Amino acid sequence: MFSNFLKIAFRNFLRSKFHSLINIIGLSLGLAAVTMILIFILMELSYDKFHVHGDGIYRIAQATQTEGNREQR
Repeated sequence: MFSNFLKIAFRNFLRSKFHSLINIIGLSLGLAAVTMILIFILMELSYDKFHVHGDGIYRIAQATQTEGNREQR
């Protein structure tokens, strides 16, 4: 039954090449975007995980605003 689905999908790809190309490009861009977002989230969540007492580490940030420009350090 799965081979039948593959045959039908292949025939549809050959019949409408332009729409198939658009669908494949959209799918690959979507998967690439989700992968990049997942990698970014995993890296942000693993910040300071290598310390023994990493849950007790805090980050101090300073925000300054001068002449309409805002900086954060």
